[in-house]
Amino acid sequence: MPQRFFHPKYWPSWCLLWILRLLVLLPYQWQLFIGRGLGLLIFWCVPRRRHIAAVNLALCFPKKTAAERQILLKNSFKNLGMGVMEALMAWFMSERRFKKIPFNWHGQEHAKAAIAAGKGIIAVGAHFSCLEIMARFFGTRMPLSSVYKASRNDLFEYIITQRRKRYMQQMVKHVDLKKIVHILREQGILWYAPDQDFGQARSVWTTWFGHPAATITGVSVLAKRTGALVVVNTFRRLPQGGYESITFPALTKFPSDNDINDVMAWQKIFEDFIVQYPEQYFWMHRRFKTLPKGMASVYTHCASKH
Repeated sequence: MPQRFFHPKYWPSWCLLWILRLLVLLPYQWQLFIGRGLGLLIFWCVPRRRHIAAVNLALCFPKKTAAERQILLKNSFKNLGMGVMEALMAWFMSERRFKKIPFNWHGQEHAKAAIAAGKGIIAVGAHFSCLEIMARFFGTRMPLSSVYKASRNDLFEYIITQRRKRYMQQMVKHVDLKKIVHILREQGILWYAPDQDFGQARSVWTTWFGHPAATITGVSVLAKRTGALVVVNTFRRLPQGGYESITFPALTKFPSDNDINDVMAWQKIFEDFIVQYPEQYFWMHRRFKTLPKGMASVYTHCASKH
């Protein structure tokens, strides 16, 4: 532990960490209950994220009534809160207790076939609220590395990275392209979630639920440079507790000579899944913050009651 983290300025962060750590000692269902309450607290206390999520839902589900979208909006925040608690479970829960959580993994044969091919694997996921707990599930079953974006709090960054190393082979910052390429060329498995808006650079214009969206081409670029296979995974929280994941066969004729077709190949799988379980997706991100020249920001000018 670096000595600088014992400075008094970090004491409030340490107190918060210990409170969060203690919550993981509670029964699993209690933690999810607390998570739902936490999600509603965020819903009421963070109006900017509430507005962003409301705009996203209005754009992506125009056929739903305002009342239906309002219910979906609140449920998405409840799922966000449960995701926070599940992240704590992933980082701090003992292996004995973690093994008691039900996980249903469909398509294991596709993962095994990809591994047997003797190539690197880009495990493409999306920002579903149970992402972190699924990372621990997969990370304890295969040598999985993950691309991530560093936290602004350097103490949290240190603690979270150290805890993730318990179930991840390597943690790679999203800007460390050299290391990412090395992992794939060494036949490693890389967990990668490219479904958010990372700006216009290295992105192509596609559609997300029928609306223009800048989508990063990182999956295609990495596959071209390393010869890695691309395997898409979806996952969700089950109503009665526990989780379900689907691993799809490795994408064929991928990468192609058309970046837009490549993006849509994996993006369409997530769109179809989100339509079934929309409350479990992370709608609080500004997915449409980058727009074609001349289009006004939907988050500033789009009419919303939220």
